[in-house]
Amino acid sequence: MNHDADTVLTQRLTHNARLENLPTPPHNDTTAHLIAAHISAHHPHRRRFTTDIARAHTGTRLALAAATTHPDRPWKHAHHAHHDDSVWFEQCLLLGHPLHPLARLRGHFSADDIIAYAPEHQARFPLGLYRLPQVTADNDWPWSDRHGPLLPLHPWQARRYGLTAVDAIDQAAPLSGLRTVSTGTHHVKCSLDAQLTSAIRHVSPTALHATRLTPRLAGVLDDFDITLQKETACYAHDATGRPLPHLAAISRQAPPARTLPLAAGCETCPTTGEPLLAKLHPHNPRQWFTRLLDRWLTPCLRLFDHTGVALEAHGQNCLTTCDDDGLPDRLVYRDLGGVAFSRHHHAPDGLTPSFPEARRRLTAAVSTTLHQYVDILGHHTTTPAPTWWTLVADHLTNLGGPTAEFLLTRPWPHKALLRMRLAHRPTHNQWVDRPNPLGHNIEP
Repeated sequence: MNHDADTVLTQRLTHNARLENLPTPPHNDTTAHLIAAHISAHHPHRRRFTTDIARAHTGTRLALAAATTHPDRPWKHAHHAHHDDSVWFEQCLLLGHPLHPLARLRGHFSADDIIAYAPEHQARFPLGLYRLPQVTADNDWPWSDRHGPLLPLHPWQARRYGLTAVDAIDQAAPLSGLRTVSTGTHHVKCSLDAQLTSAIRHVSPTALHATRLTPRLAGVLDDFDITLQKETACYAHDATGRPLPHLAAISRQAPPARTLPLAAGCETCPTTGEPLLAKLHPHNPRQWFTRLLDRWLTPCLRLFDHTGVALEAHGQNCLTTCDDDGLPDRLVYRDLGGVAFSRHHHAPDGLTPSFPEARRRLTAAVSTTLHQYVDILGHHTTTPAPTWWTLVADHLTNLGGPTAEFLLTRPWPHKALLRMRLAHRPTHNQWVDRPNPLGHNIEP
């Protein structure tokens, strides 16, 4: 790997600071700590911000130290790595979010905890099942005994509360988000009292209510050639019946065989720098990318235009099955808590933003993944980035519709990641406009 942790963080801090019009030191030969101090110098939450950066530095350093060469036959390797094919592809995402300087922040995890539980360290551990006094589960919850539903808890969380398991699932493997783990047949989103990137990762009441949308939303998505990883919820509650977000879990069906998160396709090999998609489909990266646009971008935009349902369609929430030639075949979506409804759907509170906000969340997610793919393809093929952007523009033009037109003609929205961490409410979304790379930009 050519970069060390400080290089990774200085590049991300500088990039976001310029995009968000925040101050950066006048010279490039400085450290992530100094850049963070300069950015936050006049903000009341500067101590929190610089502490975040220091913890992210530790996580990034450990991730880089864990880097291994990508196998020549990734599907075969993935099949032997875990009985859920998707695990290896989830765990190969070395540095996570391509722009977030806190992508490898692991809250109060010690270095030993990070190595034991983080996906980039190929972790495996028992996932304990717990019998708590007041636990409620949705229909079809996978784990129970004669006393009622059993709640899976991440081992770090269970240790924090001094809880003892009555059973356990062996060889659970953390996925790209760390707190979601694969049991082989299910993906379990656990609660953690730990900040991962921007927020403490509890299972919120909104996310619990969102699971009730599964039956209705699965059919809607299927009409647009999208498979939903169906969700059910289990949670402890207090004496008044109020859910306890720190003692809750969401279970999803594991995806089909030969499925990978979109972000994995452009993950580069730590040894060669070659993107993984070159090994998934080695002879024609243009065909792979064109198929990706057809099987991912098209259904997401059509879904929003026709129904008002906006998926948080970035490279970790969106997965693709691949056919026998290694080409993207069908979109798989996860995380109902990230879905926004801009029309009169009976959605839980918190999932019904305004139309502009819903569109902003969708287009910001897809634009981040598009940038990631075009940057990788422009660097690691003989075709320069502008040609790949022309492919995107042509695809959007042929697709048509108001959201394609927005992406063709408007500045692209981007979360103001640094401003959010410096704000009093760091999880409240703030946005900045990013220049449109398609060459059709107009003023907002």
